[in-house]
Amino acid sequence: RLLVLLLAATVLSLARPASAEEWVPRPVLNVDFPDPAVVAAPGGLVAYATGDLVPHAWSRQPDGPWRRGPSLLTHKPSWSREGGVWAVDVAHVRGRWLLYYATPVKGMGEHGRCIGVARSRAARGPFRPVGSAPLVCPSYAGTPTAQDPLLPRDPTLPRAGVIDPSFFRDVDGSSYLLYKTDRIPSTVRIVALTRDGQSVKSGATSLELLRSEGVLENPVLTVRPEGYVLLASEGDWTRCGYATTWRRSAALLDW
Repeated sequence: RLLVLLLAATVLSLARPASAEEWVPRPVLNVDFPDPAVVAAPGGLVAYATGDLVPHAWSRQPDGPWRRGPSLLTHKPSWSREGGVWAVDVAHVRGRWLLYYATPVKGMGEHGRCIGVARSRAARGPFRPVGSAPLVCPSYAGTPTAQDPLLPRDPTLPRAGVIDPSFFRDVDGSSYLLYKTDRIPSTVRIVALTRDGQSVKSGATSLELLRSEGVLENPVLTVRPEGYVLLASEGDWTRCGYATTWRRSAALLDW
């Protein structure tokens, strides 16, 4: 996991290099700003980071200047305990900005987290948690039963919770949430959401898309003319072998 922001390819410098070989990305926000998510909003770009109640930054242009702002989540939900909010994703759905986040819960050790959603009328918040239970959370956690409780529990996966939520809207307008089961082996799962993106679709349960004996995290799904493309981070984030990988599929649920 990144500890210092070199902000994501979306907001890398647009300066024109003398040649491809000489071009090196430069930081546009050279501060501690891990796990950035970036959206285009009225007035410019907004970036969100891992941290206490989701710190943010904003800029009118991708190459800056970027300005740090305060945390945007008004409070943690009642089912959460103390600890940082990890790796959020933000989407504009039916006139509302939705912030998907992973927050610590009871019953899964020091780092065990579950996924919730918060909403706002503006990309720069404030975001207020939605509902009285997590969107996604293993059934053995000390929380109210989640809308996707991951039943039956897979005994081959560690009891470490779920993180890295990522919103996806398909070409027919259907909404989905991707996420990963924490620790290794790692899996990437998908669950159908209601059209407003604020709840798990009635009767839906999550499905496993990918599994890895190593670290597989940070899923991002998009659809192109040639099919669905899934990007992910793989490997040990403390080493140079940590990489962004991609896969392509003709079907949403068959990888």
